Amino acid sequence: MTDFINSDYDEPQKMQMIADDSKLFKALLTGLVHDTDQDYPTNEAWLGTLTINGKTAQIKLTVTQDPDKFIDED
Repeated sequence: MTDFINSDYDEPQKMQMIADDSKLFKALLTGLVHDTDQDYPTNEAWLGTLTINGKTAQIKLTVTQDPDKFIDED
């Protein structure tokens, strides 16, 4: 089993919980993690497109090592 862990966190992260429940999500995440390195610090997978209040929204999964693309964890 692939563990998506970070020793800075005591509790399981959402990505691990979802990967444990979904083979498809685990495969997407594993591929993105594998492809993310110094040459390609950010990789994305398209998850879908939907309409919210008449506006198009794209849903994607992003793996990045670029601190400028990090989001607030709260």
